[in-house]
Amino acid sequence: MSIVITLIEREFKIMFRSKLLMLLMIAQPVILIFLFVLSMGNVVGEITYRGITVSYVEFMVPSVVILTLIFVTMMVSQSVFNEKFSNMLIILLSTRMTARDYIVSKLITNTFISLTQAMLMLTSYLLIIGRTNIISIVYALPPIIIASLTLSGIYLSLLGYLKTISAFSSAVNILTLIMIYSAPLFYPLEAMPFPLNFASNVNPLTYIVESTRISYLLKSFDVSIWVSSIICIIFILLSIHTMKNMLKEV
Repeated sequence: MSIVITLIEREFKIMFRSKLLMLLMIAQPVILIFLFVLSMGNVVGEITYRGITVSYVEFMVPSVVILTLIFVTMMVSQSVFNEKFSNMLIILLSTRMTARDYIVSKLITNTFISLTQAMLMLTSYLLIIGRTNIISIVYALPPIIIASLTLSGIYLSLLGYLKTISAFSSAVNILTLIMIYSAPLFYPLEAMPFPLNFASNVNPLTYIVESTRISYLLKSFDVSIWVSSIICIIFILLSIHTMKNMLKEV
């Protein structure tokens, strides 16, 4: 456990060392939600979601949060390649660090960054619009944490199979586009046409988005949060397994 804490401290020191990165991490979610509200506020009116009528902006707020988490997890996962090709992984593996310690530290660091950005985004929306409230934000915390861990597990799992950063970037971009457009990010699940509605059933992002949206808008949890929790555990275990294989080749 002490090794994991040391690795997490190392991750934060690297992150805090770059003032530009810190500024982007804080400013990006605030700017995104502000621009989104301005651009989409009058484009689509109200829609019905699970028996309640909400504005399209309110419907999309959880989606914008999830999209931000996707980009954050992609960035953190890609940092593994940077450490691999800079020989930093060799130095770390020469210590008492295990593959599991390394992966757990990445998962925790990514979750912290994702949660910070999500809270900044939701708080900014609260201050700009004022239609949401603190209770909605509190309800959204568990699915956001699950979403961050799941997405980290998905992208870290790919690292065990893709040997170069170009292959990783290409595969991740294609996979991310497929996941985004076959999940109910931009439209209600029941409005999705065939075959997207079929693909959404096997898309992990569907359950992440639905659990986050339900908790945020309805202030409740349904079966989607339990399904996303199971998916989360599966991908975390898979990422540990595949990353162990990758670290053996370093």
